Amino acid sequence: MLYLMAWCWAILGATEPAPLRVVLPSDQVVKVTTGETFEVVLEGNITTGYAWSVTHLPKGLVQVGEVKYLNPTATPGEPRRVGRGGQFVFTFQAKLATQGAVKFAYARPWEKDVPPAATAVLNFISSEK
Repeated sequence: MLYLMAWCWAILGATEPAPLRVVLPSDQVVKVTTGETFEVVLEGNITTGYAWSVTHLPKGLVQVGEVKYLNPTATPGEPRRVGRGGQFVFTFQAKLATQGAVKFAYARPWEKDVPPAATAVLNFISSEK
């Protein structure tokens, strides 16, 4: 019986829907329900030493997992190239009904007294299901 349930699950495509994906900069206000996850994508180039980080995370929103760095190729099958930019992908989950802004900074982590090279803000609203 368990095998049959697993087979039906696979055939019907009963997988979790892909999370909402927002590429910054964007004037979009992200609207989510509690429990929902969403991804924030920021362009950057890790080979320069710069990386995006969260500088402000409002109460009720949590970061899920580690930041992913994607280094896409120009065309399928082409090897990755040193120095080519990529994307930093952050995943967040709304835990409470709230609203606020997630703030990001693009900086070199070891340069403590230097302002970030860039900043970004994502405004969001989360509501009960």
